Amino acid sequence: MKPSVTETLAQIKAAHFVAGIVLHDDVVVETAPIVRQMRRWSRDKAREYCRKCGWDIRVVSQTQVEPKPSAVTPGIVQHAESFEVMHADGRIEFVYYDENPGSRAVNGRLSKQAAFVRAQEILRGGNPERNPKPLSSRHAAAATRAYPHLDCCKRNTAVR
Repeated sequence: MKPSVTETLAQIKAAHFVAGIVLHDDVVVETAPIVRQMRRWSRDKAREYCRKCGWDIRVVSQTQVEPKPSAVTPGIVQHAESFEVMHADGRIEFVYYDENPGSRAVNGRLSKQAAFVRAQEILRGGNPERNPKPLSSRHAAAATRAYPHLDCCKRNTAVR
């Protein structure tokens, strides 16, 4: 017979959201998307983080349940401006993209297709060097005029 797990449902209230988290034996196992970073945190770490942020956290219910298999399905989830890469060991990485070529030239994000390819590489375990595509001299000049205090536009230029 499998040992039972103490399942705790907690509610987090903030000025701009209300969210829930589920803990199994004082470890966060499920979260609302807005507090996703709390996944795998201890009860004390989650409580301390909520206190620092000025959020109210309280226990809604606590029961004994049978443990669920903890198989995480690796995969890629598309969001509005990013791809979320979920690894089998529970790690999560994001690859950001921008569909507007003009703003992409300034912010340095990948195109949607390139970001998806990068997400697939990350999921397969490949870690190619993260060399961003150099800006053309025309885009670098525009970026330098728009953001003169940033010298990253000057360093990352290609000669045409």
